[in-house]
Amino acid sequence: MCKKTTLFAVSILIISSLAGIFLVDMMEADDDNVTIIIPVNGKIGDQNSIVTGVMFDQGGLRDEILPVHNLDTGENFSTLQEAIDDSDTLDDHTIIVDPGVYNETVNVSKAVTIKSTTGPANCIVNGSFLASVYSDTIPVTIIGFNCTNVYTYVNNSNFSVSRAPIIVRNCSLEMVEDTTAIAQEKHFYILENGTVNGNVNLSHVICNATITVRNCPIGGDVAMNSVISNASRIVKDCQIGGNVAMNSKISNEPSIVQNCQIAGNVDVKGVNVKNMSMVIGNTVGGSIDVTAKVCLERIVSHNIVGGNIYVTSTSCTESIISNNTLTDGNISAKSTACRNLTISNNTLINGNISARYISCKNNMSIENNTQMNGVINVTYISSIAVIRNNKLTCLTEVTGINVKSIIGPTIDNNSVNIPYVSPTGDPLQDDSLVICAIQVVTTAGKNITNNKLNGGTFGIYYKSKTGSAFGNVINNTHFGIYGIQKISDYSNNIITNCTGYGIYCKSNASLIFGNHINNTTVGMYANHYLSEYKNNTITDCNGDGMILNCSGIFSGNIVKNNGGTGFRIINSSYIALQGNTASGNGEYDFYSDENSPKNIVTNLTISSYPTTVSFTYDNGIALKGVETPPADPSGKSNIGKYINVTNITGNSWIFLDVSYTETDLGTVDENTLKMWKHNETGWTEIPPPNGVNTVENYVYANITSFGIFAPLAIVTQGDAPVISDEDPGNGSTDVERPPSELNATVEDPNDDTMDVFIRWKKHDYYHFGEWVTLESYTDVGNGTYDFIFYSFCFK
Repeated sequence: MCKKTTLFAVSILIISSLAGIFLVDMMEADDDNVTIIIPVNGKIGDQNSIVTGVMFDQGGLRDEILPVHNLDTGENFSTLQEAIDDSDTLDDHTIIVDPGVYNETVNVSKAVTIKSTTGPANCIVNGSFLASVYSDTIPVTIIGFNCTNVYTYVNNSNFSVSRAPIIVRNCSLEMVEDTTAIAQEKHFYILENGTVNGNVNLSHVICNATITVRNCPIGGDVAMNSVISNASRIVKDCQIGGNVAMNSKISNEPSIVQNCQIAGNVDVKGVNVKNMSMVIGNTVGGSIDVTAKVCLERIVSHNIVGGNIYVTSTSCTESIISNNTLTDGNISAKSTACRNLTISNNTLINGNISARYISCKNNMSIENNTQMNGVINVTYISSIAVIRNNKLTCLTEVTGINVKSIIGPTIDNNSVNIPYVSPTGDPLQDDSLVICAIQVVTTAGKNITNNKLNGGTFGIYYKSKTGSAFGNVINNTHFGIYGIQKISDYSNNIITNCTGYGIYCKSNASLIFGNHINNTTVGMYANHYLSEYKNNTITDCNGDGMILNCSGIFSGNIVKNNGGTGFRIINSSYIALQGNTASGNGEYDFYSDENSPKNIVTNLTISSYPTTVSFTYDNGIALKGVETPPADPSGKSNIGKYINVTNITGNSWIFLDVSYTETDLGTVDENTLKMWKHNETGWTEIPPPNGVNTVENYVYANITSFGIFAPLAIVTQGDAPVISDEDPGNGSTDVERPPSELNATVEDPNDDTMDVFIRWKKHDYYHFGEWVTLESYTDVGNGTYDFIFYSFCFK
């Protein structure tokens, strides 16, 4: 029945039935139903029976209530289409639909709201809703239906245009497909709080309308593709069984995928993206690909991703990849030109971070990421790059942080743990053997600071014209730091347990300062020019402490208890060693081969008897401390300074100074200090030049025969007696006096024999205060003696 009905209230109606005639004395009516109250058993006032769904019109009783109602007109209809087509139905009216099954495809030719009373479970339309109305202000709203699709009108031409905005809410749909060629600016599409069994395809050639899909379980894919997009595209709070695609050649407004659970991939791609692309807070089973040739801003943040994250562009203002969790997936950022790139606070399990940029104008930041079995690879030409506070653990033999660039990065406070890799060949000759905790190959380097590095062939491999590495802690590598640079600064690093070199430096004009190296094979290898090594400490290495194949200044370094040589110079000239300490080393404390002339050593302290020496040399020389010195020769006493000097060739020589302090002298006569040599035949005094500088406190000698050397002197017994008698009455003349006699007692605390010197202090005008030795006695024992001597008068 298609006729519309109008409700009237009636007060009395006689209804005949098999039971007889009953009087109805009450009837209730509202906009949707009429309720008739009928007495049970024909008795008024007894228990009542309620009969609903009965309609009345001016002609009397009808047999059913119509299920479709226009709330604005009060009219009722059999079908949805009748309600829409009725001439009294206007734009912005609301049509209410009772539960039931409606076998129709609904052409919504007016901007109305169509709403079921109970929701999609009980209100089924075996067809689709087609919005064919022209409306720029009032949407077509479909609420609470189970149907096939809701879409805008598509005419028979190849080029279709949207006609009205559409809102689909709380519907259960087989699919959503609205692919008009042009979605006009005011014709938005909102799909929310419903379910879609299949795909959602809201793709257009030109999309000027905002598209929103929100809070919907969707069994298939979601596509919002276009050639030109001039409006926002939003997918939010959905559960999606397939992929999400928002691809366009030109996109001028944001594309957003937020807080969704997505089984497949997320693609937000474009050629010219002039606004923001955001993928935030999603759980994605596949990969996220945010690719654009030219773009403004891209944010991929707080996602849980089962695949990879790709952020690719030719030119981009800003890219942010942050707070994502990836399992078995990588983060890859690529761009020809970018102003800002941030990759931060991501967690990757079995995944790498890769950034490849030709130019990152303002800042490239890779910070606070955690990678379990993953690495960081960065390649760029120009950028202000920072790699900071990342934690990397890798189970395979790969480089932890690898940077190749023109302008080097700042790399600080990272923790890198990779397996130790023993080189199978020479890693200095074959780059394929270079597996590093940190590797930087650049033209102009910056700082590598405060990192904790474990494993690899190299802790830090730094190849650059300039750059610094300081404050790093490096452990369990083959090379701690390997640098090939023109200007560098390696300072305050702690390097332990290296099977090769602690620091291998091929950097000119460099400062290597304050490093602590322990338990390596070789502490440092210096292979450069015009550099300074200062205040480094190298201990307990299996081989040499420092190998010097260079020129430069070495000062304040401590090299001790190493298995080889403390300081080893090979094929090098113009080295200045100043104020260094070498002690307890296994082979030598200092060694220079025959091909290393013109080096100067000052104030080198060698233990275990602390002896500070300065020297020049040629044709090879080696020095070592003396642990057990030989006994002093008769009549001489040492000052606690010993050095063992070995020649390298038959032409070796050394001009040696041994320094002392006033407290070292004890009871010896400082003026009698000379350099003595001890070999298998005993002690001998070195031939001249051999003497003492009592002003600067050192004993010197030129040495051409070798052994153990020590400054020795005669022991003094206090001040000599002063002869003050000018006229002893023994017939003296102005030129000569007869022999004089001095009675004196001498005593040595060790009961040793000694040498006694009779000296005269001059008191004439020209030589006042000078001492002259008048007589000497050797091998004098303890006792009292009359010493006979001759004195002279000096005018």
